[in-house]
Amino acid sequence: MGDDHRERFGSWRISENELVPLSLTNRAEENMKIGDVTTQYNDELLVCGPDHNLEQASSLLAEHNIGVLPVCDAAGGLLGILSERDVVRAVAQHGPAALALNVENLMTRDLVVCSPQDTVMGALKLMSEHNIRHLPLIEGGILKKVVSQRDLMKATLKQIRLTMRFVDDYAKSTV
Repeated sequence: MGDDHRERFGSWRISENELVPLSLTNRAEENMKIGDVTTQYNDELLVCGPDHNLEQASSLLAEHNIGVLPVCDAAGGLLGILSERDVVRAVAQHGPAALALNVENLMTRDLVVCSPQDTVMGALKLMSEHNIRHLPLIEGGILKKVVSQRDLMKATLKQIRLTMRFVDDYAKSTV
């Protein structure tokens, strides 16, 4: 495998006796799928019902250190999402009486969602465009989990580090 392979096919890296074209890693961050990222996170999916009151839902948010809580019907269908913003808005509008209100009356109903086939960069763009930090992940019409901006940033950073390692290894091998 002389230099003629590099001339014909571009930059390559030998990984465990296998040629890997570096061009495959150049756009890896842009092509990462949500489904690939979320397999790394096996967190329990916490939800609440529409009849839970704000005090109960807020306790779940605080206890589990999460920023949103999906609101589902008895069959598990996603009805909406209760975010920290929704909690603050309710308390600002209703004062302490907000804690007794049902989540159904306070949740965000107009949802932006993602699927396992969506790209991480596409999901981050959606989050930025809609000024949100969480996306419900829907697969086959069923809520599977909630993907946070932090989850996506961690995965992107991990992929960038891997790409940098490939480039560094290649640069060292050509010296």
